[in-house]
Amino acid sequence: MTIQIKDLDESSRPRELALNNGIDSLSNVNLLALILGSGIKGKSVIDISNEILKKYSNLSELTNVNYNELKKIKGLSNAQCLKLIACFELCKRIIRNVNELNRSIEPRNIYKEFINEFGINKNETLYLYIYKNNIRISKNKIVTSSKISVILSFDDISERISQNKGDSFLIVHTHFSENSEPSNEDILATNQLIEISKNLKCNLIDHIIVSKFNYFSFKENGLI
Repeated sequence: MTIQIKDLDESSRPRELALNNGIDSLSNVNLLALILGSGIKGKSVIDISNEILKKYSNLSELTNVNYNELKKIKGLSNAQCLKLIACFELCKRIIRNVNELNRSIEPRNIYKEFINEFGINKNETLYLYIYKNNIRISKNKIVTSSKISVILSFDDISERISQNKGDSFLIVHTHFSENSEPSNEDILATNQLIEISKNLKCNLIDHIIVSKFNYFSFKENGLI
């Protein structure tokens, strides 16, 4: 049975769902329907989306689908095929970029991950990155505080490193100001982290302070 968008309750339509509840509330079918925009006579955009997902039941397959394969699906125009391929290609590039970041311990790359946080989260936040064989295996939010200086939870850090069986880690915390210079408390905390790393036999790679426009790396400044 063909499901027409106009036959759906207004609050259940892909566009309205996205606007009212956020894009992450949409099912895979509705996401595809939103991208495609419209179907053809006798075959709605919901039908087409369902057919695509039935043919490519494993979503990862979509990243390798090509134009000629998509054109075999009745109801897809040339423009819609190209739009889908462009979306899938963008997904592949995002995945590659994320994988590159996950392998990176460069402070500037870590800093780039936090640019979007400013303006959203007004509290200082502490993150623990855990690595094994030079690959990031875990990113944990440890502390969120409205105080000027983040209070480090050393027991929590030690426990998470032990649980994940990492062989190295780094600490990132945000200063929601233009100043990324470490406070005396930050320097003291870093010295304590060095001792923790020795006890855990887990290398402390860096402690990075991220501010709105810059960052401070204890490693780059010879403090680790």
